[in-house]
Amino acid sequence: MNRTQLPVEPQEPQKIPALGCLARLGWMVALPAALILSAYALAEGRTVAGVSPPVTLVAAVVLAVAVRWADVVLLGGRTADGEPATLASWRRYALVVTVAGAVLWLVGTIVGQLDLL
Repeated sequence: MNRTQLPVEPQEPQKIPALGCLARLGWMVALPAALILSAYALAEGRTVAGVSPPVTLVAAVVLAVAVRWADVVLLGGRTADGEPATLASWRRYALVVTVAGAVLWLVGTIVGQLDLL
């Protein structure tokens, strides 16, 4: 049995503005790393650029949520899988980052109090 194949039209690659690319790198890589480094600084009991570690940790959480919102609402954001992002995906991200920030704060504080580093 022969099947005829329909011609496949080539698709143009999707153009992502530079600001959108930077926003995605921020909420996927840089800001989660900042959360982890802030928790490490909290555990060591040292300041980060003259600012106390809990403040830097909270600032990283707020900045991550804000950058993700801007990516979704203003820059036509995508999920990590490349699908179009929605405000529902932003809310999930905000919840996960906030909970992760709270857990990292707790772990960093406990490690610092017990002097495990």
